[in-house]
Amino acid sequence: MTTRTPGSAPRTVREDGADDAAESAELRAVQAALRAEHAAVYGYGVVGGRISEERRAEARTAHDA
Repeated sequence: MTTRTPGSAPRTVREDGADDAAESAELRAVQAALRAEHAAVYGYGVVGGRISEERRAEARTAHDA
């Protein structure tokens, strides 16, 4: 079934009652969080090769968390 709110695009509601638009928004949010996680892990790798000995333990703790 397709529903429409005035001034908005049509939205599809599946037979199980789930709203495709809500699922799409949730998927985009999860993908954004995953991108941020990947960026953080990559950043720790870059920093790990350049960090001073004094801060290395701090960086390891943050990476492990």
